[in-house]
Amino acid sequence: MIVAMPYRCDGCGAAKREANHWWLVSLCQRSFLGGRFLCLPWDDDEAALPDKFHLCGLACLHKMLDEWSARVKKEIDEAKVQQTPHD
Repeated sequence: MIVAMPYRCDGCGAAKREANHWWLVSLCQRSFLGGRFLCLPWDDDEAALPDKFHLCGLACLHKMLDEWSARVKKEIDEAKVQQTPHD
């Protein structure tokens, strides 16, 4: 017997059901600030990969994107301060 992996939303903790409209997110770190925010529609094979966040819908997806954007903006602002010549 094959037991399906019980996915839970990484945003709110909701359990995945068959009819949900779930999303996958991968945060890819690169040499530039912030990296990349990669959003994909649900795919069972992709969902099993360890680098994926599982999100139950647009509300949780938007919340994660907002948090990521704020973190990236902060990193960029801090980098600008470090590059500014000090008197």
